[in-house]
Amino acid sequence: MTRPLDIDKFETSIETVITENHGERGGNLYIITEYGAEHAGSGNFNQVFEYNNKIYAISSLSHLSLRISSLHEIRKYEDRFEDTTIFKNHDLTMSSAFIENNILYFYSTAEASNGLYKYNLDNNHLEFIFKLSYHYWKVNSIIKKDDYMYLYGNYLIIKYNLETGELRRFANLKEEDINELYMNDVKLSEMLDDFID
Repeated sequence: MTRPLDIDKFETSIETVITENHGERGGNLYIITEYGAEHAGSGNFNQVFEYNNKIYAISSLSHLSLRISSLHEIRKYEDRFEDTTIFKNHDLTMSSAFIENNILYFYSTAEASNGLYKYNLDNNHLEFIFKLSYHYWKVNSIIKKDDYMYLYGNYLIIKYNLETGELRRFANLKEEDINELYMNDVKLSEMLDDFID
């Protein structure tokens, strides 16, 4: 049985970016230009975002015993686009991410490496932050505000204090109670605003 194709569209300052994901069969990233769709990278891309005038894409795959994730920078030249791998790991997945001050925060759902991590884009240092007891918890969104990380998935919000390690859970949320949160285009519902205050 062939895995259905996942296609996503991301608007960036350079052009529209289209990703296609075939699961274990790989995937591709395309930039839509005046000449059509130009191939700009290969991988299981699930997020594209801009930071400091650069375009980044996250590729992540979890299939059987295979776990692999990577961070890519998509660079635009006069005659082509180039996919440069910034970070690659064969033990982690990236189900959601947030970037601030050159630190990429991401959540890994891989069983042996479940938890929140941060990756420093300046010195390539990877650091584990904390682990939850929810194996295979799908984190849809991550945001950071001041010293707090907010992780949302499966109608559950986790609020984690980066300074003290205190963790609070807000469970049994209804879908209409909260909006999706995206990389740095944060859309917070009134309910989540109450948690932040």
